[in-house]
Amino acid sequence: FLPHSAVWGKFTLTNTTKEPITKILEYANPETEKILFYDGKKGLLDGMWNMPKGGRESLNPAFKIHLEAFESRVFYLRVHSDITT
Repeated sequence: FLPHSAVWGKFTLTNTTKEPITKILEYANPETEKILFYDGKKGLLDGMWNMPKGGRESLNPAFKIHLEAFESRVFYLRVHSDITT
């Protein structure tokens, strides 16, 4: 528990098929205050105090990832909460 810090995560996804694919990254804690998901093109903000406009389709924050055929991309997550989550 570090109330004034953020945790960063980095991962790479590769589509090894001939067809485009779509994946969902679900952050399995609805009480996390602020989650920034950066897909290499744009940053998306979600979390308990940063719900997307129009709400969300699940209890947990989730981000849609689209990869073209044979595409490989690096993704980042920045997660922060002042409460214990």
